[in-house]
Amino acid sequence: MKQLLEVIDSAKSLIDENEKYIIFNDGKAIDTNALDEVEITLNEAIDFSDYLRKNDTDLEKLIDQNAKVKTLVSIKKDVDLKIIHVCDDAKYINYQIDIAKRLNVNLTVVYGYVVNDAKIKLDVLIHHKSVVNFREYHEFSGEAKINTSFYLLRFNQLNYLSLENNSNTNDLTLNMYLLQQDISLSCLNVAINESGKIQNQNLNVYHLHEDTASNFNTYAIANNNSILNIKNIGRINNGCPRCDLKQKTKGIIVDTYSNIEADPALIIDENDVMASHGASIGAIDPEVLYYLMSRGLTKEASEKLIIEAYISPYFKDYSETNLGKYILDKIK
Repeated sequence: MKQLLEVIDSAKSLIDENEKYIIFNDGKAIDTNALDEVEITLNEAIDFSDYLRKNDTDLEKLIDQNAKVKTLVSIKKDVDLKIIHVCDDAKYINYQIDIAKRLNVNLTVVYGYVVNDAKIKLDVLIHHKSVVNFREYHEFSGEAKINTSFYLLRFNQLNYLSLENNSNTNDLTLNMYLLQQDISLSCLNVAINESGKIQNQNLNVYHLHEDTASNFNTYAIANNNSILNIKNIGRINNGCPRCDLKQKTKGIIVDTYSNIEADPALIIDENDVMASHGASIGAIDPEVLYYLMSRGLTKEASEKLIIEAYISPYFKDYSETNLGKYILDKIK
C-alpha cells in the first residue's frame, strides 16, 4: 500500500495547478477532482456498432473477454483533463471516453506508470461540433499492446498528439474513423525507440464520409540497436468526395545497427479527392552535426540537440507544463 501511495503521489506531480484529473489503478478510477465535469461508470459501455460496423481484431476480442472491468468516462462540460494510468497487476485494460457535443476539451492520457505486460483498449467517441485537443504519452517498461480508436461525428475538430518512449517491445494500433461530414483531423505521432528491441506502429485513418480532412505526421527515432516499424494506411471510401488526406513520415537512425521501416499506403476509391503521402528515413545530417561540433559541442550533445529540435512540435506550448518537463527530462 505504501508503494502504491508513493506512485500515486508521483503521478500527481504531473498535474498542473487548477487542472482536473483522474488516476486509474489497474483499470479502476481511484482518485479524481473532476466529478462536476466527468461521470465515471463501470460496465456501461458504448455500442460502437451503432456508428460503425466492423470486425474486431483478435487483440480487441481478447481484451473484451479478459478485462475485469470496462470503464466509461463521460465528459459533459468544457474541461482541461489529465488521465493517468498506474498499473502493475492487471494484464487487460478496457475503457472508453465519451465526449459530449459542442464542447471544448483539452485531454491528456498518460501511461507512465505501467510496469507489467499490458494489453490496453481505448475507444473514444467525439460527438458533433466539439473541438478536442488530445495528447498521449506512453512510457511502458513491460511489453505492451495498445489499440486506440477514435470515432468522430460531424463538424468535429480533433488535434491529436502522441509520444512513444517505451523501454520494451510494444505494438501500437491507432485508428481514426471519420464517420460524418466536415471533420478536421490533425495528428502528430512521435516514436522514440531506444529499447534495443522491436516496436511496431500501425497508424490508420478512414475517411468514411464526404468533406473530411486529415493531416498525419509521424516523427521516428531509433537508437541502441532498435527496430521501429511504422505502417501508415490512409483510406478514402467510394462515395466520399472532396476529402483531403495527407500523411508524412520522417525518421532518424542514430546508430549503425538500428533500423526504421516506413510503409505508407493510400487506398483511394473516389476520384474527387486530394491525397498525398511521403516518407524519408536516414541518419542525422552530417553537415548539421559538424556545424554544431564546430561551435564547441560534443558529438553526443549535438545529436541530442538535433533530436530535441526534431521532436519539438510535440512540445509546442507545452514544454513548461509539469508533464512536458517530465518528458523532456526522460528523453534527454
